[in-house]
Amino acid sequence: MRGTINGLISALLVGVTLTISKVILGQINVVLFTFLIFSVTFAGLFTISVFQGKFAYLLKLAKEKPLLYLVGFIGALLTLMVFYGLQLSSPGEVAILTRSDLIFSLLLGVIIWHYRLKVSDWLGLVVMLYGIFLVLDVPLSTLKIGSPGSFWLILSSFLGAVNAEIIKIAFREIDGISIAIFNSGVQTVVYFIVLIYLDGSSAFHEFATLDPFLIFLLFLSVISQMLQYITYYRAIKDIPVWVIRVISLLTPVVSTLTSVWWLNQVLKLSQLIGMLIVGVGVLIITLPQANSGQKERAKFDTNV
Repeated sequence: MRGTINGLISALLVGVTLTISKVILGQINVVLFTFLIFSVTFAGLFTISVFQGKFAYLLKLAKEKPLLYLVGFIGALLTLMVFYGLQLSSPGEVAILTRSDLIFSLLLGVIIWHYRLKVSDWLGLVVMLYGIFLVLDVPLSTLKIGSPGSFWLILSSFLGAVNAEIIKIAFREIDGISIAIFNSGVQTVVYFIVLIYLDGSSAFHEFATLDPFLIFLLFLSVISQMLQYITYYRAIKDIPVWVIRVISLLTPVVSTLTSVWWLNQVLKLSQLIGMLIVGVGVLIITLPQANSGQKERAKFDTNV
């Protein structure tokens, strides 16, 4: 049950962050925004760990656990692939293909952890995917899979599924906050290099011109990211990654609702129906999982 709750909170936080980013990205470029989020998140988590007396422990991990660097590098790489794919693909294509991480998570779960899906799981998946299609309000005229960006979007989804499994394996020896520190730290370095390459010395000029309200929203995004790391990693430890991916389908629902509330966007009847359908799908899948948390933790401790 604990893993399911953490997964739900994580999806909620991502949805809220997406809505906040819609406001901020009107003023600064997406790479700078991402750099600021991860750099401040890294600084915050690192400071907390140092005050907890874990500095020596982090140095030991830096020397002995190269897998942690891989987690951050893959995270940065898949995000950059999404940015690139966005420039080459239609909105409908992006909305659909970025959900393919669920399929990859299912395949990896079967291969690595030997999961077997029940009929109720498949039913819940179909119900949720249909509901998400309604929530995203994807015009069929824009749904043309096969653009040059399709490859990068699918590859980013695959890498996201792989990275989640690497994190799950790392949990055998390393706590979630430490994984988050290395993840955000490596991504900070990668985005800094990309920023300098793209914009040179003027890379941070846009940040200096932000008004106080947008800086406040940026601060909220950082808090949301830090909490999302904590809840997401706790969920990974307690329940299968594919279930977390299913729960993350709630993110577009949260983002849509908060956009209606904060940005005065119009909510269509079809989107509202889609939200209700997604909710039904979540219940179909997560209620059995909520009662099997101990089995998952036992499997986690004995595999790999």
